[in-house]
Amino acid sequence: MWTLKYIYQHKDCFYSPKVKKLNLVLYGYPINNYVKGKYLYISALHIVEGKLANVKEYIAYLKKHSYKTEIISDNVILTLMKISKNKKYYRLIYNPLIFYSHPMIHKQGIEYIELSSWDKQPLSEILIFLRKSKNTQKLKLLSLKQEKLKEIFLAKTVRKLTSKQREAFELAKSEGYYSYPRKINLKDLAKLMKISKSNFHEILRRAESNVLKYV
Repeated sequence: MWTLKYIYQHKDCFYSPKVKKLNLVLYGYPINNYVKGKYLYISALHIVEGKLANVKEYIAYLKKHSYKTEIISDNVILTLMKISKNKKYYRLIYNPLIFYSHPMIHKQGIEYIELSSWDKQPLSEILIFLRKSKNTQKLKLLSLKQEKLKEIFLAKTVRKLTSKQREAFELAKSEGYYSYPRKINLKDLAKLMKISKSNFHEILRRAESNVLKYV
């Protein structure tokens, strides 16, 4: 299996500027695409991490600018985008000859992309195009090589976290509660969320229990 990994930033990205502005992390997973008339239509799953208010603002932004949307949960949305510009780039990265072993990650205005294919050529064509494109602002090739897939992302429906559970869980992650050494304790996390320590602990444990069932 051939795998291409690279870091990318381009002028006409619809998602990254908004993600950066709201201090979010976006995991994007393309589902399918098709051409109809002069437009390219792309269905994609968006999983958004960050402060609940900012996540809501981002989802409202997607709903306003997408051709169609379907809300899966408070931080997951399925979109159908209608694209008329820079179609060649999107046709290359959504080529049916390649697939996404991992979601695209949008963070701080940068995209982290990993693509796989049975053949090298479709991946090489992407690199050639990106290096020549006037829209490219930053491109760093991490690797293009044959390797065995160690894991593959499978979009699946899991038991929903409540908005409070997700907020507590993501706050704990972002503040370093799960780091080693630990960067913050439960008392300080509770203060950030403006609730009691015991209440925060209960919410976080319920969130962890729900997530661990699917790991």
